[in-house]
Amino acid sequence: ALAVTRLSMALGDHIRWSTVFGFGAGIFAYINTLGRLLNLLENAVANAVRTALSAVFNTVRRIASKFFGIIAHTASDVFGKINKIHLSYVKKHRKPLQKSHEIVYNKESLEDNSGGSETGHVIKAQVRRGINT
Repeated sequence: ALAVTRLSMALGDHIRWSTVFGFGAGIFAYINTLGRLLNLLENAVANAVRTALSAVFNTVRRIASKFFGIIAHTASDVFGKINKIHLSYVKKHRKPLQKSHEIVYNKESLEDNSGGSETGHVIKAQVRRGINT
């Protein structure tokens, strides 16, 4: 706008409204025609680059997944054995949380003085665990 104003002042020593409106109309026309076309062209180029790069990286991804799949398949026996050893170790050394109390049954067998027959007495007790147990 400053260049248009200086040009207008140089040509007639005053600002011509037609020059200012013509400049505004030119910018408006650029935005609506050439600017829009350049924007469409930019979007098309960006989509083409994105498509080309995704095709290249998808090919690399497929090759890498096959390669590492082959390695994993051949090494699965070793890793399977290691996993089995680890799981058996975990099962052996697993100590689950203990309850705070436990019910204990104690069966006593006593001989009766009268006939020598056995009578079974069951004693039920609730044992509470201490802090150190």
